[in-house]
Amino acid sequence: MSKLACGAAIAPPVPSVAGVILIDGSSKPVYFNPEAIKVLGYPEHLKNLDELTNSCPNEIKSLLRRPGRNGERSVAEFMSGRRHYVCRAFRLNHNSGVSSRMTTALLIERSATKSGNVRQIAEQFHLTQREQETVGLLTLGLTSKEIACRMNISPNTVKTFFRLVMTKMAVSTRSGIVGKIVGM
Repeated sequence: MSKLACGAAIAPPVPSVAGVILIDGSSKPVYFNPEAIKVLGYPEHLKNLDELTNSCPNEIKSLLRRPGRNGERSVAEFMSGRRHYVCRAFRLNHNSGVSSRMTTALLIERSATKSGNVRQIAEQFHLTQREQETVGLLTLGLTSKEIACRMNISPNTVKTFFRLVMTKMAVSTRSGIVGKIVGM
């Protein structure tokens, strides 16, 4: 553990955990992990499998309706709150070979599709490596304090990086930075 100027003791960044759901042949969830509940239930707190089924975004429901062969993978993108996610569906073989016993695994991960756009923005506006890193963490939805902890700098330094980036990009807010990235 290290101690930052912001006064928070932190551990090294931990990779985000993926949400996992197993769906049986009749489209009923038989297993889910806490991350799946957190993503799909946002902002509510789901308590059971029925609530999970009802709260699935239409993009995920369409993955489940598509006929697929064993081992086939399908992908859907959706939003939960302000965060962008990718859901991959995998049809799993069952030892019995009976299609009604087919299980589908859903893997839900936070999308990092904006990273290519961050590099483009960095080149176009001549951002330094640290400014680019700050903007990249902003696109993941992190707060200034979270960015400071990830970069091992003070929150005031993060604010300074954002001011420099906003000046270079000719915008006046952090939303303006994200808007330019999305617009690329």
